[in-house]
Amino acid sequence: MAQGAEKKSGKRSLAVSAKKEAILAAALDAFSQFGIHGTRLEQVAELSGVSKTNLLYYYPSKEALYVAVLQQILTIWLAPLKAFREDISPLVAIREYIRLKLEVSRDHPQASKLFCLEMLQGAPLLMGELTRRSESAGG
Repeated sequence: MAQGAEKKSGKRSLAVSAKKEAILAAALDAFSQFGIHGTRLEQVAELSGVSKTNLLYYYPSKEALYVAVLQQILTIWLAPLKAFREDISPLVAIREYIRLKLEVSRDHPQASKLFCLEMLQGAPLLMGELTRRSESAGG
């Protein structure tokens, strides 16, 4: 009986994860096209195939959804910083960093566009997330 409950719980977790991924993908699409102010939650719900009520269950506001999308983008966008290692020269590290940044921009054009839109607005929500990450990393 317990094993059956675990299977149900596992399937439910997968369904929730898939639903959240669909919502985040739809939100990235909408936010990168229309920005945070031009995007409506109804659009995101329709694009992701969930009701607005269901979307709000996972992300209680448009700002919360936007921040969740920014968190995903930061994970992608900051990955090239790993090019900076002590065992390679600064010139090689910077060249590798630039190459990786261009690769990230090419492979994730919507994420790059939304990142740029956020930066052009003065990064109001992005700065909060960067501060949170810095504090949690002990820096």
